[in-house]
Amino acid sequence: MDIQKFKVGTLAYGFSRSRSNYGCITPIEIVKVGRKYVTVAGGTQYMEAPNGHYLMDKDNLDFHPLLFLTRQEANEYKESKELLEYIRAHHYAISEYSLPVLRDIATAMKRGDEERKNRT
Repeated sequence: MDIQKFKVGTLAYGFSRSRSNYGCITPIEIVKVGRKYVTVAGGTQYMEAPNGHYLMDKDNLDFHPLLFLTRQEANEYKESKELLEYIRAHHYAISEYSLPVLRDIATAMKRGDEERKNRT
């Protein structure tokens, strides 16, 4: 995510990854946009994440909060993590799925592989 898309005085959306309030999305005011960091009210600085989809707290690497430009981006991130958890929790039952459901899963996975190839 391009740091320069963040603007001073606007709201960005923090996503908590701590154990106590995982998934909490909070609006946070941007107070400074620099070359390497975005600073929010309260002084926390965020840097670009390696995957480029969000910013991450530069000092809190264990359960680093994430920063998104829009609430929609934060909500989509949260939904993707919830879906991944659901899939991980239910993957053992896949052998009992019907053939049409297995086809749908395979089609979705192939589409995901193509999206991933196109991003790199």
